[in-house]
Amino acid sequence: MKKIALITGSATRIGKMIVKSLVEDGWQVVIHYNNSQDEAEILLQELNANNLQAFSVQADLIDENQTKSIFPYITKNIGQVSLLINNAASFINDNVANSNYEIWHQNMSVNLRAPFLLMKDFKEQLLEQRGNIINILDYCVTKLPVGKFLSYSLSKNALWELTKLFAIEFAPQIRVNALGPGSIMRGIRQSEENFTASRIHSPLNNAGSIEDIYNAIKFILTTPSITGELINIDGGKHLSGELNY
Repeated sequence: MKKIALITGSATRIGKMIVKSLVEDGWQVVIHYNNSQDEAEILLQELNANNLQAFSVQADLIDENQTKSIFPYITKNIGQVSLLINNAASFINDNVANSNYEIWHQNMSVNLRAPFLLMKDFKEQLLEQRGNIINILDYCVTKLPVGKFLSYSLSKNALWELTKLFAIEFAPQIRVNALGPGSIMRGIRQSEENFTASRIHSPLNNAGSIEDIYNAIKFILTTPSITGELINIDGGKHLSGELNY
């Protein structure tokens, strides 16, 4: 039986690297994107040129109807998904003084509501088969509140709570776990200096790598007794009290 994985926000950055690793391990992958159409097409061409089966789906996760159209499209055109990785994220910084509805709506829609809807739709299309959900969070979920990233950090913390809730609700058919990456890749608006500093400010002086993230994914997939867990991949940064972005 073919193994199909849906990875949201996977045309670029960490999601792209997860896609490449999954196909190398024999998975058929569905690359979800919103605005990164060019990047998604390039990635598709690269994978399919090497006889690695990959597909794509476009949807704006801020839009509830578009979010809920993802699984019906995949089920009809590709097949049954057995692995959902909620990787897409909105990372708009705000604080108590400058936060507004638009920022909250975007961060909460992409980081919380969309994964909630997708997890429910994932279970519905899975029927009686077994499956896995992995939510990509942030090491900061154990360090709330993060004043500079108010709605972002709240949305990620709420997704962690949903992870535990769905782990109970979906057991024993579906295992639901989470990863908390540290400073793996430089943020779009982050300076090189700040990124470098954030990577070494951890007990291990090592914030982790893409390979570490995928190794954690493989560990979760191959360990059937794990559910409702958060694995931080941050060199122990979540223990240090330092919050650098």
